[in-house]
Amino acid sequence: MGHLEKMTSKKIMRMLHPSYLSLRLFFRSWGQFLWAELYNLLVLFTAVYLLQRYFMFHKLRLWLYWLSVLVVRKFMAGGFCRSDVRLNGCTVVITGADSGIGKEVAKELALRGAHLVLGSRDLVKAEQTKKELENLKGSVEIRHLDLSSLESVRTFANGLINHKYHIHMLLNIAGEMMCPYKETADGLEEQMAVNHLGHFLLTNMLLPWLTHHKPARIINVAATAHIDGRIPFSDFNYKQQGYSKWKAYCNSKLATVLFTRQLARNLKDTNVEAFCANPGVSQSALYRHVLPEFVYKHIIGFLVQTPREAAQTITYCATEAKQDVNFYYSECSSGWPSDEAMDDDLAQRLWRESEKLVGLEK
Repeated sequence: MGHLEKMTSKKIMRMLHPSYLSLRLFFRSWGQFLWAELYNLLVLFTAVYLLQRYFMFHKLRLWLYWLSVLVVRKFMAGGFCRSDVRLNGCTVVITGADSGIGKEVAKELALRGAHLVLGSRDLVKAEQTKKELENLKGSVEIRHLDLSSLESVRTFANGLINHKYHIHMLLNIAGEMMCPYKETADGLEEQMAVNHLGHFLLTNMLLPWLTHHKPARIINVAATAHIDGRIPFSDFNYKQQGYSKWKAYCNSKLATVLFTRQLARNLKDTNVEAFCANPGVSQSALYRHVLPEFVYKHIIGFLVQTPREAAQTITYCATEAKQDVNFYYSECSSGWPSDEAMDDDLAQRLWRESEKLVGLEK
């Protein structure tokens, strides 16, 4: 029981990473926060006003309730990227940029002058995103990419290789969360395929085109859920242990952190750096398998970070972050991954197994 309590407390401590609750984060970036939260604050202030006027809360002044709302939302917003780095002349490849966090990251990088190559499974949504980015004077192209299909990943990567792009950044943002059990055409469990193996193959295929005379960055997107993950080496398709949507998601995100760790070690003494960004909990279509559509589209946004706030740590990793020993970042600062995520032997073993699963064995 004592061991169980210890493990639980360690997980809670990592979920409440000190940087998330620090006064340093609270007192800076108020301009960015107010711009990102304008809609939420207007709705919440109006709701509080109506509750106070017609139902309850008569004993305290209205401004105290408004102040409470403001303080809570500011703490929840977390860190903001304050870099003004320009990316003119840089080619940035992004997966999952047609909605949510990925779309906000694409906006940030387009405004900095980067040429964006968006890999998307849904070309109709991607075309809409392209138009929005072009309205921001962004340089954008879209290509089809289905990360659940290794053939699609190879086609996408070969298209960029044949174009002879010199890639300056690769942002692996696309993901699945808690979907019902499904095997891909390659016989892989879908969450592991999309969140880890598809990006693993894509990164390895594009790596030669990231290695050139200019500095380059690879950013993988993790989640706090990785702290509850274990790599199911003997049962990647959950035939023996049974399938849990939550556990499969956690396992895939632990794989992402371990992949980044081994990748960074492999790239030591090159011009390419690898980062793992935890964007936090935000309003996202990832919840479509968990919550009713109305809730994740219109309600949950008042309880968690906005997509623009969640995009900040990824933007930070793309522009100003310096590599540390964990290669893991949260709230625009160094994060605190789980013990398993810092296990070098586990990272090496996962790398070898991933090579087998995607057909990259030498």
